Amino acid sequence: MKRNEINRKLSHIFSALIPFAFLMIFKYFGEYIFNIILLIFGISTILFVAIDFSRRYSNMLQRIFVFLSAHSMRNAEINNQRLTGASWLLIAFYLILYIFPLEYAVPSCIILSFSDTVSAIVGINFGKHKWYKQYSIEGSFAFIVVGLLVLFIFLPEINFWLALLIVTAATIGEGVIPIIDDNISIPFICATILYFLY
Repeated sequence: MKRNEINRKLSHIFSALIPFAFLMIFKYFGEYIFNIILLIFGISTILFVAIDFSRRYSNMLQRIFVFLSAHSMRNAEINNQRLTGASWLLIAFYLILYIFPLEYAVPSCIILSFSDTVSAIVGINFGKHKWYKQYSIEGSFAFIVVGLLVLFIFLPEINFWLALLIVTAATIGEGVIPIIDDNISIPFICATILYFLY
């Protein structure tokens, strides 16, 4: 695995601190402070995405952005062909935390942070059997296992079959919904199923 991909996966894992921090804020400081911090997070997300988008029109912004972030960017992102994964992740976290109850939002975001990372690592290093494009059975199985662990930690009373449905739907959706970045599709699939079926 290339160094920038390793850095990217490490960043993905550490992103789990964001939903966990919001959970702690709500638990220890209450809903009012939670909403204030969420508003600040939303404004910060808008600013980050605006800079990410605007750099294609500004050589100075592009140089600064790449200088600071090239260690975890892919070629298409460096060449300004699309928004960075960080932008999509921040958008997803904000929307999930804003739309869904916290008990569903937090595990859904953490599944994105951990399951997506582990599945990519397993798929790249051990994926021998492809089921769709670059997605391997081995990587998807790792996604499901880690996703189940996350759900059972945060929702210990969840039915096993419902949990299995959630993580299976998320890993399939990640592969077969090409028009939506997986940083968006994974947590939305998880949170939506939790909201309607849990």
